[in-house]
Amino acid sequence: MKESIDIFLVCGFNGTGKTTYINQFLKTLKGTVAVIQNEIGEVELQFDGADSQCVMGGCVCCTLAAELACALQQYVLEGEIDSIVLELPSTAKLSSIIDLCHTLERRRGVKFNIHGVDIVDCGRFGSHFRNFGEFYSDQLAYANKVVLTRLDGLGDKKREFLDSKLSELAPNAELVIA
Repeated sequence: MKESIDIFLVCGFNGTGKTTYINQFLKTLKGTVAVIQNEIGEVELQFDGADSQCVMGGCVCCTLAAELACALQQYVLEGEIDSIVLELPSTAKLSSIIDLCHTLERRRGVKFNIHGVDIVDCGRFGSHFRNFGEFYSDQLAYANKVVLTRLDGLGDKKREFLDSKLSELAPNAELVIA
């Protein structure tokens, strides 16, 4: 069993570019990588260069938390994975997934180096925030990195709202323009 495993928790709303980000990000990782994809619906994607599995039919931060714990535990016990990338659904609470990782750390004696990544579609940020504020706020608050997509053509008013919310909710996160 490895002493520590990097775990990248990638969240964001549908259509923000999570899968594109993950496919590009996988090329930068060294060692053996696993991808766990959480899909509410019926679509399972394949990722090049990584062992992948899909947890389907609900959200891993609530209804499928036990299934996610089993999948993570399997990789920990096998001891051959250097990094795990977890693609979360739109309404996942990053804080809940981080809590689950900390529980596994205590139970299995492994250290997860947790990296929260939130992919934000800047053009739809206001709409997503109004409709899903609780989830969005949680994702931004616990992200180490916020990747901004579709920033081009954003009007002044939308940009001011975006900047204000990012300063408020993700003051210490690294902001990256995709």
